[in-house]
Amino acid sequence: MVLAYQSSATRVPATTAPRPSATVIDLNARRRPCHSPEARDACAKRAQSGGLGLFTDEAQFDLPACAPAAALWAEQRRRREIQRAFGQYVSPDVVERLVAHPELLSLGGETRELTVLFADIRGFTAISERLKDDPQRLNQVINAVLGPLSDIVMDHGGTIDKYIGDSVMAFWGAPLADPDHARNAVAAAQAMLVAMDGINASLDASFCDERALPPIRIGIGVNTGDCVVGNIGSQRHFNYSALGDPVNVASRLVGLSKVYGVSLLIGESTASRLPAELAPREVDRIAVRGRVGPQALFTLSEPGAVTPGWAALGGAARARH
Repeated sequence: MVLAYQSSATRVPATTAPRPSATVIDLNARRRPCHSPEARDACAKRAQSGGLGLFTDEAQFDLPACAPAAALWAEQRRRREIQRAFGQYVSPDVVERLVAHPELLSLGGETRELTVLFADIRGFTAISERLKDDPQRLNQVINAVLGPLSDIVMDHGGTIDKYIGDSVMAFWGAPLADPDHARNAVAAAQAMLVAMDGINASLDASFCDERALPPIRIGIGVNTGDCVVGNIGSQRHFNYSALGDPVNVASRLVGLSKVYGVSLLIGESTASRLPAELAPREVDRIAVRGRVGPQALFTLSEPGAVTPGWAALGGAARARH
């Protein structure tokens, strides 16, 4: 057993001196956090006894120095856990808001209305075939495209869900609530299309040889609806991800955008949440599995161009995030 005391307190009376098998330790000299249940129980006993208590040999090595130090350690641990969980998915500003307000998090799974975006590289099969003997360059090309697209997602307050080959999936509305998730997602889609000229120029400058690639284009699908969002996976490996029919529809819209010859397709539920001045244009109506009646597909009035309304929206989104 160990008799513990605080150095700032009155010296331990001789009548309470430890038995020969015990050891006296200074609690203020301890800086290790409570990891084991025994240590946590010991910490509680110490608080109840005003700083004096008996602890097991295992617990003495895990005692916090004092209640303020333990609280500081717990705060730092919470910050690290949130940063580790979301640092790769959202912008630093969003991480800081989550650290400041952890009560806004619900990692175990919940249903939320989200706007989901998929963006992929058009004609990627032909590109990968052309670079099949140069896998490093192929990897560089993918990263040169997905990197800036991911930055745009974060700049517009979105969450990176995952990368699937040559595509990126993102969503708006979680982990932090976003009443303008549809607007912000479509503004991000427009910014992605505008950014492609700069991305292609950067690729040309980096790979100016006889195997220069043709200009790379992307297709984007955006859809809104109720999704299940939370930590999904196994106990050993999981991702903060969204699931549900709106996700499947958004993924389908990416492929259909090529069929209709547009860079961006927007689901009916997303278009209904956009202000009229942004002028979404109906492209077609299609049957969607699990839905009653045809669903309308929309694009912007000027695909790939930024109208004054979209320019103002993009600036407002960046200012908020």
